[in-house]
Amino acid sequence: MRTICQEIHEIHQNNPEFFTEEVYVSLDNLLPNLPNDPKERSDVIAIWAKEYPQIYKELVKISSRANNAVRGIGGVKSPQTPDKDKELLENIVRPYRDKRPSKDK
Repeated sequence: MRTICQEIHEIHQNNPEFFTEEVYVSLDNLLPNLPNDPKERSDVIAIWAKEYPQIYKELVKISSRANNAVRGIGGVKSPQTPDKDKELLENIVRPYRDKRPSKDK
């Protein structure tokens, strides 16, 4: 059973061109507010993804192909912990963060 965070990570690996500076900033801003509940977390990320049609289209493809992603359907529980899900998304934005000029300068 896969989580939506795992699917976003897969999209990033297979289609890094979908992740523009705007996407990185938006995802980075989303991370601190991700709920711990798997269904709520999935809903928040799905709503976020709808803002980026290429990412959302791939997410729908992956979810329908896997047909077992935790997208909140029926409140299916995820074996993935909130920390592991967040870590996957952190791994996506970390390289972008490292390249960004510091706000302290």
